[in-house]
This record gives sequence, C-alpha cells and structure tokens, in this order.
Amino acid sequence: MAGDGEEAFALFRQNLGVIQLIVSDLDLPKMAGDALFRKVKQMNDRISFILASGFIEPEFFENMLKEGVRDLLQKPYDSGEVLRSIRKALDRG
Repeated sequence: MAGDGEEAFALFRQNLGVIQLIVSDLDLPKMAGDALFRKVKQMNDRISFILASGFIEPEFFENMLKEGVRDLLQKPYDSGEVLRSIRKALDRG
C-alpha cells in the first residue's frame, strides 16, 4: 500500500512484472490517480487499473474508460462492490 501517487509508482516500478492490478483513489497527494494510471500504462499497457473517487464527472468517467481504466468506483462503496470490480478487472486481464 502506498501513501501517495509517487510512492505508488515507485512500488509499481520495483515490482514490474509482478503487479497485475492497481486500485487507486483519484485524489492522491503528489500525483493524482489518473496521472498515475497514465504513467503505469506507459510501462505496462496490460495492467488492470481501477480508480475510486467521491465524485466523477460523466465525461471524465467515459474518457478514463476509453483510455483503459477497467472500472471507476464511486464513493461511498462497499466491500462487495470493490471485490466485484477487482474480479471483473482480473477476468478481463
């Protein structure tokens, strides 16, 4: 688990080839979740990525899906939603 976007990216780089899925908040310190997604995708375009946020503009939601985010979770969410989203993202590979 990372404390901010930069730390998350550093952990991803250190574990390249091992990490298959990233679940990230959109509003992270030091590097926003969408910026983290784009940097990760440059290194591994097959990574499954789920973003979470308290409010997501519909246009932003559509653009992120087009860019390759597997799912967007709207807060508040429950553990069942998170688990279903993770399962769906991993099944799509």
